[in-house]
Parts: sequence; structure tokens; C-alpha cells
Amino acid sequence: MLKKRQGIVLNSIDYKENHKILYVLTEDGKESFLVMRAKRIKEGLLYDTQSLTMIEYEVDEKNSLAKAKNIEVLNYYNDIKNDLKKYTVASYALELIYRMVEVDEHSNVLYKLLSEVLNKLVIRDDLKVLLLEFRIKMLYFLGIQPQFKMCCHCGNTLDLVGLSISYGSMECVSHTSTDNIGLTATKIINLLYNDKTLDIKIEDDSVVNELSMIIDKYYEKHQYYGLKSKTMLEKLGCY
Repeated sequence: MLKKRQGIVLNSIDYKENHKILYVLTEDGKESFLVMRAKRIKEGLLYDTQSLTMIEYEVDEKNSLAKAKNIEVLNYYNDIKNDLKKYTVASYALELIYRMVEVDEHSNVLYKLLSEVLNKLVIRDDLKVLLLEFRIKMLYFLGIQPQFKMCCHCGNTLDLVGLSISYGSMECVSHTSTDNIGLTATKIINLLYNDKTLDIKIEDDSVVNELSMIIDKYYEKHQYYGLKSKTMLEKLGCY
């Protein structure tokens, strides 16, 4: 008997004339499988196998290329797909995970984060703040999370003055780099990094923009990435 699984479709790729290969994030990690005849209208799977869809399915792993059966949609996320800005934010999240993350034993935590971000995306309008928090939390899953507890140069836990972008760690007053972002910005980033609610609001747009630029520099320093969805987010004013 095949075991039912649940996941969010990160990406789908056409395979031959009528089939698709789906790339899905589950609580157990990322996996890919073939969906036969997914592009045939009469099969009713064309819409069900789009990216940004939560599905339940069974996988037959007898062959070298696993095949999915009995696909059932749990959430189409139509409220997101029908809003260009929200859809682009969601596309960024999916693309970042699909392209950049090697899921390990913490895949269940990542799956929960993505599910919660998508649920919040339906009801929240401050998309820049939600996206900023997601990008900060993703530093952990990319393996480049900041170290907030002590100076990376001397281990001092006192007289800390902020986070260094280059070192990815706190610095003390005696060892401060030119790219240290200061204590105020560091405290906000730390708050967003550890937040469990995904409900934090930042009313000042200039603060959001400054923090977004800081996180951009952090990503560029520690993990080069160029995502197609980022360009669209910038055009829409959501980044």
C-alpha cells in the first residue's frame, strides 16, 4: 500500500508531450516525481499540478523516476494567485527554496514556515514586512544565520555594538568593522529572526527599506543569489 504524502509544489516542469515533473517541499524534505498525463485537459490535473499548490498524493518508487498517483489538492491558494503582488511574493519564496536550499533534518521546520507565510500572505497587506521577515528567517536554512550572542573577534558578550555584515556576527566596541549595521537595526533583525507569530508590524517604510538593503548585502556577501522573482518584486514596489 502506498503511503499518502503532503507537500507544496515549488516548481513544475513539462516532461515530453503530456507529462510533468513536480518539485515539492514536504515535511521530510524536497522531492521530485513524475505525474503522467498531467497536461491533458481531460485528466483534470493541469491546474492541480501548478506551482503554489498544496497537494496530497501517493508515490510509486518502483522505477528510477518516481511517479505520483491519486493527487488531491488541499489548497489552491487562489487568493494569492489572483493578486499579482501577493503571487510574486509567494513566487519568490518558492524560488528561493527550490533553487537555494538543501533541506536537511530541519525540513519539517521549513515546511511549517512556508505554510505559515503563505497563510499570512492571504490576510496581510504589508507585504514588504512579511517578505523581509521571511528572508531573514531563511538565513538559517541557507546555513548563513547571524550569530547574535557575542563578539566574533574576542568572544565578549558585553559592550556589543551591532552585527557585522562581513562576519555575520556581533562585534564589541573594541572590534567594530566598517560594515557594522549598529545596535538598533541589529535588534530589529534579531526580533524578526526569532519571531514565532509572523505578525510583527513595522509602520515606518524607511526602516523597512533600510533593513531590506542590509539583508540584501548580507545575502550577497554570504550566499550569491539572483532570483527572477526579485526583479518583478522590485518593479511592483514590494521588495
